[in-house]
Amino acid sequence: MSADIASFVLLFLFAVSIVVSYLAVRRGRLRLVNASVIGGAVNIVLLSAYITSQGVSLPQAITIGLALGLLFTLMSVTMGAYFLAHASDAPSAPTEQSGK
Repeated sequence: MSADIASFVLLFLFAVSIVVSYLAVRRGRLRLVNASVIGGAVNIVLLSAYITSQGVSLPQAITIGLALGLLFTLMSVTMGAYFLAHASDAPSAPTEQSGK
């Protein structure tokens, strides 16, 4: 029972770290490289710990955690950078002009 709770907490923290790395880049709080390195390290550790809690051996968990942790981090950081770059390209809403 406690292993199930620990697994859920690790998976939840992994999801939160993906969202935080996306928002950090999207809001311009961190540079792309910093968010990638910090988010990647956190995601690798959390995902490897989650996979280990599922009964997979440590070398396999580290390998899978490394591959998927980096993949998810790069995807979230790339999306954040894309939307940050195109945030000012959106057409502005028309404003009502008084006197006309």
